[in-house]
Amino acid sequence: MGTLFARRVGMAGESIVSCDTCGLVQQVEPLAPGMAAECVRCGSFVAARRSTHSLHITAALALAALILYVPANIYPVLKMYMAPTLKIPSGKASSR
Repeated sequence: MGTLFARRVGMAGESIVSCDTCGLVQQVEPLAPGMAAECVRCGSFVAARRSTHSLHITAALALAALILYVPANIYPVLKMYMAPTLKIPSGKASSR
């Protein structure tokens, strides 16, 4: 993947980002979906354009969590039963 940086200062839509690895501040051109920009100094990724459907993915995951929340709280994971208490004879002889 090549470096995707602006060559001229002041282009519309550029953003200024800082590399987390080496600290170099750079101007990055607008990226197409799924593209990423690399640092010219160290080669690590400095910017990436996420999918355009991120809101749809977030809404789908939230809806799935809401649907699964109800059965997860209704059905028990573990059932515990109290054992019956046993009466142990004391060992004293009953007098008749």
